[in-house]
Amino acid sequence: MAGSKKQQKTEEVYTPVIPVVSCADETQVDRMGELCRIPRALTYNKLGSLKGWGLDGQKANPIVRKIQKATDINLPSKLWEWSISDTMKAIAAPQVAAKVYVVRESWRKYPLSPVEKEPTNWLKTAKSTKNDALLKFPKAEREILRDNLFDLLHNDPTANPWLHRILS
Repeated sequence: MAGSKKQQKTEEVYTPVIPVVSCADETQVDRMGELCRIPRALTYNKLGSLKGWGLDGQKANPIVRKIQKATDINLPSKLWEWSISDTMKAIAAPQVAAKVYVVRESWRKYPLSPVEKEPTNWLKTAKSTKNDALLKFPKAEREILRDNLFDLLHNDPTANPWLHRILS
């Protein structure tokens, strides 16, 4: 009987959308919509690439405010912040997908040889902890390289030329 593979559970993130039910002044809503495009465009232009890697709306707001302030265009501060936060969520979605792709590619780039798989096989059969396996079987060079790639992927993907090339 072949061993069954565990399926990974995909984390689903939802953004609540609260529609405007009714508004007497449609021109005011249209004007606010036009004004909200400005912080959105500034956020995409400044943080849409690897510079915005891992940032959320709160960290992005001061960066965008250095370029232009909400008061410069007569946009309420909360709408400015919401526009930037929403844009950063839209930027983060492809980044998460890229991380999944890079993890798969790093496993292809640094595959484990049968000798390097011994700790995993030993852990499956023995009733011991991961620390016991690390003592008995130290990490192979490929595992160390892959772990370094994973750390850089989450912290600073521009530090590694291979990661930077794939994500750019």
